[in-house]
Amino acid sequence: MLRLDNLTSFVDVSAENTLREHHIAGVSISVSHRGDLVYAGGHGYAHLTPPNKASASTVYSLGSMTKQFTAVALLQLAEKGLIGLDDPLGSLLPLNNELMTHASVRDLLAHTSGIRGDLERLMLADSRSGGAISGEAALALVTDDLFDAQPGAVWRYSNFGYHLLGIAIEEITGESYADYLANHILPAVRLSSTWYGADAVPQGLLAQGYTDRNGDFASVDIPTSIQTFSSGGLFSNVLDLQRWTAALHQGRLLSAESYQLMTTPTLLSSGQQTSYGLGFFLGRCGEYREIGHDGTSGGYSVQSAYYPDAELSVVVLMNCEKHEAERLEKTISRHILDVKETVAEDVQISKIELAKYAGIYLHNGLEIPVEVNGLGLTIATPSQRVSQLLYQGQGVFAQNDDPAIRFEFTVHASHADSFVVSREGKTIAIARRLS
Repeated sequence: MLRLDNLTSFVDVSAENTLREHHIAGVSISVSHRGDLVYAGGHGYAHLTPPNKASASTVYSLGSMTKQFTAVALLQLAEKGLIGLDDPLGSLLPLNNELMTHASVRDLLAHTSGIRGDLERLMLADSRSGGAISGEAALALVTDDLFDAQPGAVWRYSNFGYHLLGIAIEEITGESYADYLANHILPAVRLSSTWYGADAVPQGLLAQGYTDRNGDFASVDIPTSIQTFSSGGLFSNVLDLQRWTAALHQGRLLSAESYQLMTTPTLLSSGQQTSYGLGFFLGRCGEYREIGHDGTSGGYSVQSAYYPDAELSVVVLMNCEKHEAERLEKTISRHILDVKETVAEDVQISKIELAKYAGIYLHNGLEIPVEVNGLGLTIATPSQRVSQLLYQGQGVFAQNDDPAIRFEFTVHASHADSFVVSREGKTIAIARRLS
């Protein structure tokens, strides 16, 4: 039995607490059960100057949530026989060179193509600095040097891979990525408030992205569609995303076979199961299966989660650079599903033992320092946010301010070689020791 009584009061309080405690300007939330909307609203501000309150109609950048739209487009093309999911990447792109790699459409969709992690730095470059990668520049990088692992051997989240998939869609259809979505996908499920690129959003609807700068809100420029493209270029609101979720999970966009492919964990060549399908992260909230995706982009944090066993869908969109949307979504989902909050242990460990885990790790070409301080172990993210880690035993640590986030270190001999970051049963990052 889902806890839907007094839901409005619980969501309102949770949202206001999140805005206050984490210094966030605004948030929009929607909750749907069995396809029926049971909550939709906004809290805080879409714009601070001039003041404009957030609502269910406020539009936000979806960031990486765009990937599920890209995946649906490719699966539809496969259903029409225009491509095969096992077609090699090189056969779908207008390349000037022959690729030896056999990385396929399926590999790129599942993030198992073997594309080098350091390419992510190009994808995250500021589009106004001239460092962002265009389609032409992306194609120039598609050589065998782009890959440092065999297809299917490792799972490595790749925005660049999805960028290439967008180029493939354009080559196959003869339409721009934006036009293909606008002509064949968005109208099919009545998405009237979903656009490609910030410039397409009608004036007054788009939330301003913000970051926290010394305790004050600072505006963040929105990345251009050249930068985000098919890996993160869509903008939408919580109402359209509920329509999208219902259409997708009710079989109105894909065949049952294609939907099963999207929502089944990918297996590596070693037989190891990943926590990603084709365009979706796959995890759990307690005993409930979760199908969803998050996104962060230019002052926005977003999360959409669908729990098929409960027919529950929760969408949270924020105009903040902090990765807080998923935390609020889980607060709401746990309440409805009656799942207890994750609790972290605080197992005693000596500083000598902690030293095994300290070092510089590499993730997507970025250095991640892990250090020992007076309280224990800390980790600094690329945004320079420092988090305290609590030891759980067996090489596992929990993030102090969000115990659902776990860091599992692999130790050989005298020090750790790598760590895996997971949340709610899904892998979200893998870092290798640099020093």
